[in-house]
Amino acid sequence: MDQATALERDDALTIGLEAAVQLHMLTLRHMHPDLRDDLLARWAAEAGPEIGSKGDILQFRSSKRGETAAVFNHLARGLTALAHQPGGVTFAGMHWCTDHQQCRAADQAVAARPSLLNANPDEPEPDQPTYGGRPLDTITPAREYL
Repeated sequence: MDQATALERDDALTIGLEAAVQLHMLTLRHMHPDLRDDLLARWAAEAGPEIGSKGDILQFRSSKRGETAAVFNHLARGLTALAHQPGGVTFAGMHWCTDHQQCRAADQAVAARPSLLNANPDEPEPDQPTYGGRPLDTITPAREYL
């Protein structure tokens, strides 16, 4: 049985994203860090609302000229912004990141944490917030993995 999602089977979308995200990442690599960070923040802020309200246009092409391309570009730029976060981003079976060592460290950190599925629902609530029985203040924030 084919385990691929509908997105993974959409060759035009995945091939286009594979190229577009890489091109955006190459362009950003040569920018001044302050300019790059501002651009990434803008792309991330714009991508969510556009994809959330018009994402179906990627699946069912728009009749308005250029609208499908605009939504595609928002998706590619949003994925590029996410690729610059620790751990990168995986979408439609593809992964983008700026430092694959960070991806592995993030995956290992997540794998080392206890699963919430193992929590006992009959135990009383603790006095302070916990994760896997440990107080939240003992958990290392993700930013310390950078």
